[in-house]
Order: sequence, then C-alpha cells, then structure tokens
Amino acid sequence: MLHRIRSRLAQQCTALIDRARAMRLECGVAVGRGRKTMAGKLPALLARDDLGLTQTRRDMLSQCLQG
Repeated sequence: MLHRIRSRLAQQCTALIDRARAMRLECGVAVGRGRKTMAGKLPALLARDDLGLTQTRRDMLSQCLQG
C-alpha cells in the first residue's frame, strides 16, 4: 500500500513540474528539465519583468515552486 501511495505522489509531482515547464515554454523561456533545475531557476525568472508574464501566470508558477 505504501508503495502505491509513493508512486502516485511521484506521478503527481512529475505532472506538476511538466505543466510548469510547459507554461515557461509558452512564454518563450526554455529552462532545463527536472525538479532541481526548476527550483533553482524559477525564483529568478519570476523576478524578471521583461518576460511578459501576467500576474496570474506568476502566481501559478509560484504555487508550483511551493507545492
């Protein structure tokens, strides 16, 4: 049972990271794959004003970082 819970959690985490990466690509920001890369680069990307990110997208990406 514990194995299934851990497996499901890993799938959800991967899906969340993939969605955040897709959102960045839509804005023209290509960043490497993986959780550590996203956690390292996302705060700097959110601080930039030249990307044209709406406040809604910034909030969604911030939630991905915290999530």
